[in-house]
Order: sequence, then structure tokens, then C-alpha cells
Amino acid sequence: MRNNRLALITLLAAVTVLPALAAPERPSLSVGEQAFIERIAQDCTVVPLWPGGLGPDETQPDLEEAFEPTEDKPIKIRPVLKPTMIIIPPPDGIEPTGPAVLCCPGGAYNSLSTYNIEMISQWLGSMGVTTVMLKYRVPRRPDDRTLNRLPLQDAQRAMGILRSRASQWNIDPDKIAVAGFSAGGHLAFNLATSFDKRAYEPVDRHDKTSCRPNAAILLYPAYLTKPIESLDPNPNLAMDNLSAENTPPIFMAITRPDKFAFGCVSATYALRKAKVPAELHIYPDGGHSGLFNKYPLMEFARPCARFLKDQGFFGEEMQKNGNKWLDKQVPITKKTLFPDSKPKPKPTKTKTARLTAVAKNQLTLGENLILKAANADHPVLRLWPGDGTASGDPLTADKEQQGSEKNNVLRLTNVTRPSMTIFQPKRSDGRAVLIFPGGAYNMLAAQHEGTEIAQWLNESAITAFVVKYRVPRRDTLESHTVALQDAQRAIRLVRSNAKDLGIDPDQIGVLGFSAGGNLAALTCHQHQNPSYTPVDFHDNISPRPNFAVLIYPAYTTTEKTGSEINPLLKGQSRQDLQPVFIAIAADDTFTPSALHYFLSLREANLPVECHVYEKGGHGKGLRTEGYPFSEWTKACERWLTDLQTIAPLP
Repeated sequence: MRNNRLALITLLAAVTVLPALAAPERPSLSVGEQAFIERIAQDCTVVPLWPGGLGPDETQPDLEEAFEPTEDKPIKIRPVLKPTMIIIPPPDGIEPTGPAVLCCPGGAYNSLSTYNIEMISQWLGSMGVTTVMLKYRVPRRPDDRTLNRLPLQDAQRAMGILRSRASQWNIDPDKIAVAGFSAGGHLAFNLATSFDKRAYEPVDRHDKTSCRPNAAILLYPAYLTKPIESLDPNPNLAMDNLSAENTPPIFMAITRPDKFAFGCVSATYALRKAKVPAELHIYPDGGHSGLFNKYPLMEFARPCARFLKDQGFFGEEMQKNGNKWLDKQVPITKKTLFPDSKPKPKPTKTKTARLTAVAKNQLTLGENLILKAANADHPVLRLWPGDGTASGDPLTADKEQQGSEKNNVLRLTNVTRPSMTIFQPKRSDGRAVLIFPGGAYNMLAAQHEGTEIAQWLNESAITAFVVKYRVPRRDTLESHTVALQDAQRAIRLVRSNAKDLGIDPDQIGVLGFSAGGNLAALTCHQHQNPSYTPVDFHDNISPRPNFAVLIYPAYTTTEKTGSEINPLLKGQSRQDLQPVFIAIAADDTFTPSALHYFLSLREANLPVECHVYEKGGHGKGLRTEGYPFSEWTKACERWLTDLQTIAPLP
């Protein structure tokens, strides 16, 4: 204990306390500030926010600050009467790069939990960013019906002081962001939307400086909706103030089980409508709170650094340094996050036979065009025996027509002889993915949503199958009918021939784009409902995929921008449905419907991860012209790795 006290005395000797204004005497550190500084073990500056210490509208001047003194758990400060900000520069050996982040701790506006500030300061410090912890007033006062009236005063005041005195701390006044956790995320959002009018009467010159943050980072923000588990915006958040001209770029991250995920989705709708640069990243596992000690939530740091770089807030070298720091972190022990909960089927003793590839002189025009786009020879397998297709198909001719070819975009239509082209990696790890190109069920974007995706999957040792399913739609009311027949048949063929194909029958997934994303979702939700009469022994095999990747999926709701979920995508349980990955751009017309579909999976407690990127439009695949949406492949690669339940095959 004596050694701890000596260490604290030595550390506090390096702490600078600066008043917000010239004051008769220098204030001393509070017990909460002392405890926090001891935890981070770093030189820092403590700045009182208000002259004399007390903030405006204070109704409980006799409160005394206290904290929970624990070694293993986060320090919680409560109450706070005299707000301050603690300025934490980058660690020794790392030069300040200019940006600063004002961090608002969480704690339900009842206390301040500082652990996340400790963690994020290390990540920010690795990039040369100055971290500033806002010690705002808690708990909320009895007359504070808006939850955060006094904390908002403190946040606005802190931002003004930071900007007006930026040069003292090597801060660029045009690169000051706000970050918030839980209730602090609510406070950060409020500051980002309520900067044009102070919540208090100006005190001094600092209040003449803009308190608008240059960016906002919201980590599992609370209270963005009211009620919490609804999409109704909290009326106290000044959503009417959102605008592309004035609202700073906003980045949000949260986990699927967190009840505040509804608020993030609602805020995404509002930001998207106002055309504010924003992103939302929802990770599939973990509850509320935590940060770099929680996987995969800790992965938020990669898209966050890239987003801030895109907004001109970070430099490219800073982003790289932040990612290098993250690579060194050891979170909770990694485990299989979403093991397939459905029991594995017992081996069948039914007859099996190797599939025979289509002879080159029997390939259709579309199949030849797919091979040409791939610039390599690959086996092609027909889905149905003989020259026919599933019963009920009114077309008998097999015509393949190239819809258009522009900028290396191959589109096929008039498909009547469905098939799949096999892309085998140099070394397979046993996983397989069936790819369903998009095209509104009228055509197939067989190159940038087909062959290029297969080649990308091969780089990760995954065997890929580009499925050429029947288009155009045969019935305007049931546009998916024959496509679903082909999709279910393709999954069955792959699973029944898994041994010959060198894949694990319990590691077969689907990946679809746009209408193909709808088709991939249908294979998950409709696997218990056969779409055709069995034609041979392959149809005794389950068509249920083990996982699904939906890239800018279409038609998940009854209307493009509606909220009513497509009836065919309802009714599954956690034991019945598979892990799902969703990625879409904020400026895609299908974003609202994709987010409603995400919420439907979440409400059913199903494993799902969802990423909404700032922009990228619709239909870009993985091509860089869709940046930053094209970054979806990085998140998906990590997700696919997390899903593995078997060791790589020898």
C-alpha cells in the first residue's frame, strides 16, 4: 500500500492543473481525477470547465465527488459536481499529429465509467491523437427531465475551451472530434446536433468559439430512440437540425444483442435522409459496454480509422499505425462465435455418383462467357438431369444472350439451362460458397457479382460455385420461383458430392448480390419448403445452407423502402436459421429494407452481423469504384474466419 501511495505521489507531481479562466487559486485534483490518472499512469493536464468550479444551473452544490476504488473493475466516478476535462497526450515517443477526441464516458447519466477511456486513449495515442476525457456532471439532477441538460452544457463548454486553447496542447482546432460510450454516446450525438445554440448563457471568450465537433464516434450509444426498443427518434436529440452542410460525419458501432441497436438503426435512417456522411457497424456477439477487451466489437477500430481518414480527420499513416496497434491486442479468448446449432445429419447410405462436367462443345453461350470473364477453364455442372429443368418451367429452349458488356460488366439473360461453374482454390480448407449474382431476377451480373467474387473467395481457400440460375422471371408475382428451385438444387448437388469436391458438407454457404441476396436469404428461410418435386437421389439431401452473406440484398421487405418484412423471410428460429452477414451502402435505395430485415433477425435472436458504409451505391460488387462500400470484403473475411468450426483439411 505504501509503495502504491509513493507511486501516486510521483505520478501526480507530473500532472498539470490549469484553470479555465484566471482564478484566485489553483484547484486541486478531485478523488476521481486522482484515481483515473493513477490508472492511466501518464502525464496529463486537468482543466476545470467553469470559473469557480461550479457549472451553471447547479442545484446540488453540496455534493462531494466519490469513486469506486477497485483494482480489477473500471473506476466509476459518482457524483460529479465540478466538471473538468483531462487531457491525455500521445505516449512518449509518439509525436502529436494534431487531431483530438473529446471522450464522454458512459454510466446511464448516473455515474462515469472510465475504463473505456483508458482503452481508447491507447488506440488514439498510437496514432498521435490527443485524448480528452470529459468529466461531466452526474448523476442527473431531479429537475433534469431531458437526461443530459447539464452534461450538454459541460460538453459544449469543453469543446469551446479545447478549440480556443488548442495550440497549448498541440491540437489542430479544425480536427476535434467527440466520442461517446452508452449514455456518453447519447451526449456525443446531442453535441453533434446541438452545437448552434449554447445550453447556457455565455461565460467568457471560450463561449464565442464554435463548439461543433468535426466528427463524432458513437460506441453503443444509448437513448437515441424513445421507447428504447423502437425506431421512434428521441425528441430531445434535435433530429430536425441534421443537415449535410452542418452536421459532422458520424460513425456508430454496436453489438447485435444490445437493446440500443434500435437507436443506431433509427439514427442511420435519419442521417441517411439528411445525407450526412455516416456509417453503422453492428457486430454479432457481445452485450452492452466493453471495447478492446471484447471480440469482435474491438474490430470497430479498423473501419472507424478508415472512415475518419476518408473525412480528412486522420492521415493514411495514422490509420496504419492504429491498425498495427490493434493487431497486437489480445481480446477474450477467441471461440467459434456461431456454431451451427442444427444437429449434423447422419451419413446416408443412398446411392451416390460423381457429377460429370459439361463437355466444352456442349457449353452454352452464357457458360462460355463466364469462362471468358474468368480468363480460365473451370468445370461447369448442369443442375438438372438431361436437357430439362425443374418441372413446371414453361420454357424448353436453351438460349443465352449477353445483355450488355460495358466496363467489364457481363450480364446474362434468357437463361433456361441453369448450371454452376466451379472455382477451386489452390488449397481448399473445406469451406464452400455458392454465389448468386444479382440482376432483378431479369438478368445475371455474372462477372463483377460472379467470377470476381469466386476468385476473391479462392484467395481465402474457399471453393466457390457461380450459379447461373434461370432468368428472366417467369411469373411477375413469384419472380423467385424458378430461381429458388435452381438454388436449392445447386446446394443439394454440392452437399451430396461434397467428398468428391473436397469440401465439408457442413461448411456450405451462400452469397448473393441484390436479387441474388434475396435468393440467398430465401434458401435460408425456405429450406424446409421444397420448391420442386424431387427428380433423383440428390434431392434427398438438405438444401439448408450453413451460413449466408447478403450483399446489398433486395426485396427483403414488401416495398423497397417499406418496413413490412417479405412474408417468405419470416418465422425462423435460432435453431433453424443460419448465421447471416449483411453489407450495404448508406446511399443504396435498399438500405432501409435491409436494416428492417436485420432487425427482424435480431428480434428473433438470430446470429447476424450488419455493416452500412457511408457510400458506394448499388451493384458495385467488390470493385473500388464503390469505395468505401468495397471495404465489405475485409469485414466479411474476418466473419468467415470466425465461423469456421473445423480444422483446415490436409
